[in-house]
Amino acid sequence: GGIIYKGHSQGKDSPSLLSEDIHRAGGEDLCHTPAVVKVATEGPSRVEQLLLDNKEGIFANVPFERDESTGELKLTLEASHSAPRILYYADHTGQKITQHLAEAVARHPLIETLTDTIVTDLVVENDMCVGVETLERGRLVASRGVVL
Repeated sequence: GGIIYKGHSQGKDSPSLLSEDIHRAGGEDLCHTPAVVKVATEGPSRVEQLLLDNKEGIFANVPFERDESTGELKLTLEASHSAPRILYYADHTGQKITQHLAEAVARHPLIETLTDTIVTDLVVENDMCVGVETLERGRLVASRGVVL
C-alpha cells in the first residue's frame, strides 16, 4: 500500500481525474462529494506539507522510494487509480509514515502530546473542535487543533 499524492505522467493527471477514481472505487452513493473534492484538490499539498521535505525541516520527511538516477519520487498505480499517483516505501509505507510523523510531532515546539489520556468529550464551538475534556477530573484541554 501507499498514500495518494499526485501523478506526473505528462499532465495526464488532475484533481478531477482523482475525484472520478475515488468515486469509482467508493461507489457513487457511498462517497461524500465535498470530502472527495477536498482530498483531490488539497491532498497533494498536505502530503508535501506533512510528509515530504520542507524548508523548515520540522515535519516528517518520509523516505518514500525515489528514482536512483534522478532523485524523483517514484509513483505507482494502485487499485482503481487511472494514473500512477501513489507514494510508497517498499512494503512498509504505513509504518514509515507513522514513525516519521510521530517523530516530527514529538520534535515540534508548538505541539503537545497527551499520552495515557482518556478523552471523554470534544469541545466544539461554531462547528469547530477547540479542545477536549479528559477523564482526569474533567480536565479541559483547549487547542487550536485536535488530532485523535
